[in-house]
Amino acid sequence: MGAMLAALTFSTASATAATLSTGLTQNNGQRGVMFNIATGSNALVLESLETDFYANTTADYEIYYTIGDFTAVQNTPSAWTLLDSLSGFTGTTGLQSWDFVDLLLPANETIGLYVTNTSGGGIQYADGTAVGSTLATDGDLTIFGGVGRSYAFGLTFTPRNFVGSLDYSIAAVPLPAGLPLLLAGLGGLGLVQRRRR
Repeated sequence: MGAMLAALTFSTASATAATLSTGLTQNNGQRGVMFNIATGSNALVLESLETDFYANTTADYEIYYTIGDFTAVQNTPSAWTLLDSLSGFTGTTGLQSWDFVDLLLPANETIGLYVTNTSGGGIQYADGTAVGSTLATDGDLTIFGGVGRSYAFGLTFTPRNFVGSLDYSIAAVPLPAGLPLLLAGLGGLGLVQRRRR
């Protein structure tokens, strides 16, 4: 499984950019927030997020992911993969953007995300009604209610909702490696046939 997870993280060209927002206002906060997202029938590339970092506080942040429902592994650090980190980030009032390493999300899959900080700051979020409640959906991506966490993989505060938005694109379908050579070869055959005529 580790090899599969590692293969999901990459930078890629993609198309059809979109943003899905929870539309929520923060009223609570902790060192981190853990929640599920789910894809529809398209593979997606998760590119960045906007959230409410603690204002006037400088801290180092990390974002982790796991394939599947986070609730099954929320207390198992080895089940999570570090996607990216952000050093010396100073929060301001309101939502701020974090453009992290692109993450390929397979189609029809649930993925757990954990946005947290290593010291000094935190993530603002909203009190929730139930873990797993739907916060936002647009057909391609769904964001669900989750939990607050102390660093790292520490105390749990439940239910808590991610406040902010996720920026993604529908993943570009890569051409098979041999297809350009095949097309070039067929084009060459066409030229030879035309010359013979």
